[in-house]
Amino acid sequence: MKPIRLIRHSSVQPVYVRDATHRIIRNNKRRSFQQNIYAALVWPFLFAAEDVFTFPKRRAFMGFVIFSAFAGLTLIPGSGSDAYTVASQIYQGTFFIKEPIIVFLLNIVIFSGFGYHFYFMLLGLIYAMAVYWSARLFFKDLSVNKTYSTAALVFMLAFFLNYPVFDALNARYQLGIWVMLLSTFFMLDGRWQLSLSIALLGIMIHFGHSLFSLALVLLLLSRRFGRGQIIFAYVLLVIAFSLPSSLMLSFFDSIAQKLGGSFSEKVTDTVKLAEKNQLLLTGDSSMGAEIWFIVWYTIPIFYSLLLSGHLLWWKIRKNPTDPQFQLWILIILMWALEFSMRGEPEAAGRVARNNIALLLMWHARWFVYRKSGEFLALLINVAPMIFYFFVAFRRSANDTKIGAFLPSFFSYFTSTMPTIEEFFKFFH
Repeated sequence: MKPIRLIRHSSVQPVYVRDATHRIIRNNKRRSFQQNIYAALVWPFLFAAEDVFTFPKRRAFMGFVIFSAFAGLTLIPGSGSDAYTVASQIYQGTFFIKEPIIVFLLNIVIFSGFGYHFYFMLLGLIYAMAVYWSARLFFKDLSVNKTYSTAALVFMLAFFLNYPVFDALNARYQLGIWVMLLSTFFMLDGRWQLSLSIALLGIMIHFGHSLFSLALVLLLLSRRFGRGQIIFAYVLLVIAFSLPSSLMLSFFDSIAQKLGGSFSEKVTDTVKLAEKNQLLLTGDSSMGAEIWFIVWYTIPIFYSLLLSGHLLWWKIRKNPTDPQFQLWILIILMWALEFSMRGEPEAAGRVARNNIALLLMWHARWFVYRKSGEFLALLINVAPMIFYFFVAFRRSANDTKIGAFLPSFFSYFTSTMPTIEEFFKFFH
């Protein structure tokens, strides 16, 4: 009698079944992606908010990109802002801006005849991609199911809210800060060449970011010092602090005169900004109350972040290979270079916010990967952060139209819609 053979059913699906299954999944994903785009075009802000709040688990970003572009299309530049100056030059058909990327975008807009709204839409796309890739690199090594401490959530929220799209559209310098932050993320990821290349792109958006590129080069060159890298950074800080600010202003002014051309104009503008802040610090009331207020609202958060950062950095002072160590060196180098230019780096609201962005980034990364020092950092920083963001929101509310948050149908009426400030005043 022949033995009975047991037939084992393979758990592996036939090839045609697997292909059909994968095809169905791809079609469903493609259909879902298309539906998300259509929905985002109907109400950009709503679906941008969905992308933001579900980002680590669902890395969608089209809603955020569409909203950023929509914010540019509906932007009505405030009088006296950088955006207003650019819009008026586009309207006249001539421009005097020298940064290559901005010149390229302006040429596209002027020769296409689309108007200044198209220019701000392009800036919105640059902003969205810089923020998106920064977020991708921020969460790169983290599990999507990771739970975050209170300190991590507070500093992550502060970091990503520091420069919303409306601020970046109203000032090219603030748009360049997100390019600077993206460059920093690539540096922390070990991709130095890409980091330096992106830093150069930041200069092409606004000349003021050349300071960051110089700090990045100094960071790269000083890595050979190992633990002595921190000594190098603080020695530069002490030297910069000791130099008279008038000496450095004269030095940069002489460089501008010798070089000439557009570079001379940019350096001269930087020197004038430094002189303005120097007069402000010496008590010249002719500079105006608005500039005084902008200067001082950045100082509490700057010093509080520096204080808590120093206390936390002390725990990794013997580990120069730690990315947090390298990021701290970059912050100190930036501080030293700002001192060398103006004597008081935290006093010129625009440039000093570079370091505030880096310090918020440093704290967010620290508490995402570590838990030590949470209570102390929150105790030191919560009050200055509330004050800082209250003032920042108050400034943005003057120029941000309420129509940017409504369905896209209402964009046609944006010019007649109230700003956020006017909208809230209506209920008082």
